[in-house]
Amino acid sequence: MCTRYRRFVSPRLCAGIVLVWSLLFGTGFFSYAHAWQWGRWSLKLQLHVKMGYDDNVRRLTVLNPQQTSSTLRWAKIDGVVSIPPEIPPAAIQSDGLHQWGGVATLRYADAKHLWSLRYGIGGKVFFQYHDESSIVQRLETQYYLRLHPRFLIGISAQGADSRRINESREYSFGVAQAVAMWFAPENWLFTLRGGYSAFSFRHLERFQDVHLEGLDDNPPFGKAIRISDGQRFSYHGDTYHLSVRKQFHRMFRAQLSYDLSRFFYAFRFDPPPDSDASPLPLLIPRSDLSHQIGLSLRFLYVVLIEISYHFELLDSPSYGESFLGHRVHFLSAIELPWRITLVLQAQLLFRSFRNGLTLNTLLQQADNDANLTSATIRLSRPIAGPLHLDLRYSFYTNRFSAGGVQYLRNLFLAGLSLRF
Repeated sequence: MCTRYRRFVSPRLCAGIVLVWSLLFGTGFFSYAHAWQWGRWSLKLQLHVKMGYDDNVRRLTVLNPQQTSSTLRWAKIDGVVSIPPEIPPAAIQSDGLHQWGGVATLRYADAKHLWSLRYGIGGKVFFQYHDESSIVQRLETQYYLRLHPRFLIGISAQGADSRRINESREYSFGVAQAVAMWFAPENWLFTLRGGYSAFSFRHLERFQDVHLEGLDDNPPFGKAIRISDGQRFSYHGDTYHLSVRKQFHRMFRAQLSYDLSRFFYAFRFDPPPDSDASPLPLLIPRSDLSHQIGLSLRFLYVVLIEISYHFELLDSPSYGESFLGHRVHFLSAIELPWRITLVLQAQLLFRSFRNGLTLNTLLQQADNDANLTSATIRLSRPIAGPLHLDLRYSFYTNRFSAGGVQYLRNLFLAGLSLRF
């Protein structure tokens, strides 16, 4: 909405409208929202309104306090691409924010059919840096058909869209899959999925005066072009998943999984707007192959504990993008006195790049918190009925997977939520 009418509404006014609407929407539903049930149909709602503090609003990675990797990471590509030293560094900014969101889930279930539709929308409005405010939407649907008491087939589709008021770091994502599940005797579960996904990263902020050496006689850098992150990160490709799960006891289960994905890229380097030069296409088509092997354990008795390990391998023809990785994830939840629920969540991500480079790959974008080393603490307590008070602190870094470049971010949130 804000980007569509940016010519008529200022970013500050647009951010204020979003904030007022979200607060009225959220607080108004505190008295009226509830879950509905009509026979086999059910509808659930979740709403939240929070305030917080973010010490890295633009999510920048840095080499040191005076320079940022967003302009220097291309300078490491074997001397082929170089960045003029006069490009000014970008500063890391902190700011307070309002956060709001809502999720609606419609579900139908009977003896043979299970169908669900979920829609979520959320937004952030920063106090000072209004151009970093954003709105995210997500739509997901699933359908399962029971062909046999132990065998199910189904299809699923989901899509997400993120838009910023300043139109930077926008993206759309979509995936459609078919799934087959076999509930074998002795509490075994075999799951097979296959589908196709696409990711479009629309980053309109391009690097300034990037040069390719040796293309003409213009010293000292050669021919000037402009590189867009949106062209670099966008992809499409097929994806497959196979998992085997064993329920050893009602309190303990284990799962072994394997994921295979292919990513196809088609991007080009564009000349400056005032140039008569033609776009420079990618010389060699890029297609990456990703493998992931994972083991997860889950224990539930008074305390919920989940631990998982994934080995990652990305094979890419693009120099400096291939890597070996290890991902360790931990989750624990416990109910404390005074009806307080404590949730601890941590992830360690280790990456080793084959060519010794530390470029941000498609699986390691600072805009995707799931692909960073992180730690989160959540506290929640019911106040009245479905109304809860929530507190959250999160820490994000790429310390173990990016070598010389460093990414740090702290996020504090406090607010109210409705749960049904």
